[in-house]
Amino acid sequence: MKQMWNKGKAWSCVIPLAPRGKGRPRVAVMGKGRARAYTDKLTKQWEKDAAVVLRAYWKRPPLSGPVALWIDAYKARPKRLLRLSDPSGPMLAPVKPDADNVAKLTADSANGILYEDDAQICALYVRTFYTEKGGTPRVEIKLSTLDESSALESTR
Repeated sequence: MKQMWNKGKAWSCVIPLAPRGKGRPRVAVMGKGRARAYTDKLTKQWEKDAAVVLRAYWKRPPLSGPVALWIDAYKARPKRLLRLSDPSGPMLAPVKPDADNVAKLTADSANGILYEDDAQICALYVRTFYTEKGGTPRVEIKLSTLDESSALESTR
């Protein structure tokens, strides 16, 4: 696992877990027509495992203020893309889980660790790939603080 913090520039970390999308809330009926919403077990476990990795490398209090988050999700490469004629590096993966669901689960996992709340994310960049040949599934994240002047410059 690699990580880096460049004094105000960007911090990065590799979460060695296969990317997952945020599961839909489940609802169970309890007793006399009372419903209870809950998160499925696989989503909860992924959030816990990712939080353990993030806590191991983030040794400061959560950031306050606006942040930018980059997420590169590397999914396992299917056997049909392991032919000699296929590229050996990462390939774009336009398949499920959707990039937005991967981002939601990853951002939720970092709540209270990297930043106080994922509502602070003002810029979000997400890409999904198949791993390079022989590579392992993982989620690579990069986090940076944003100041208003630099954020507004990039929109012009």
